[in-house]
Amino acid sequence: MEPVAILSKKRKLIPLLLISVAICLGAARLHHRVSHLEGIIFTVAWLIAIMCIIGFCAITTFYLFKLLDPRPGAIINAHGIRLMGIVGYHPLIPWEHITHCSNSRILQTRLLLVYVDNVDEALARMPTIGRLVQQLTVATAGTPHILSSAALQGNFDDLKNLIEGGIAAYAERNA
Repeated sequence: MEPVAILSKKRKLIPLLLISVAICLGAARLHHRVSHLEGIIFTVAWLIAIMCIIGFCAITTFYLFKLLDPRPGAIINAHGIRLMGIVGYHPLIPWEHITHCSNSRILQTRLLLVYVDNVDEALARMPTIGRLVQQLTVATAGTPHILSSAALQGNFDDLKNLIEGGIAAYAERNA
C-alpha cells in the first residue's frame, strides 16, 4: 500500500490566532495603563494583565506553530494509521488491531470512528491526561481513535474506503 498523507485543515486556526493576538495586545495595554490605579484595584488589574500576557502569548505561539506546521494530519500506510495530535503524532494504529470503521456526525462535523481490538493497550500507551480524555471517548464512542472532518482535509467517504481497503489488504496478506 502506498503511503497516503491527509492534510490538516488550518483555516479555523487563523481567527483563533488573531483573537489571541488581540487579547495579548489588550492585556499589554492594560498593563501599561494600571499605573494610575490605586490599592487593591491596581494589584488585581496588574495581575490580570500579566496572566493574560503570559497565557495568551503562549497560546499565540502554539497557534502560530500549528499554522506553520507542514506535517499532515494523518498518514495511512502499509503498517497502519498514524494520527497527528496536538503537538506530535500519536502512536501507530497497526492494521492487525483495526477491526472496522464507521461514520458518525456531530452537527456539521463528520467523524470517522476507527475501532480496534486492543482498546486497553492503546489507552495504556497514552500519557495520563490523554488517557483520561480518551477513556471518556471510549465510553461514548466505543473507540479511542476518531478522525474529524474539522481537522482533516479531503472526502471522508474516500477516507473510509481507504481504511476499509487497508483492513482488507492486511487480512488478505495474513490469511
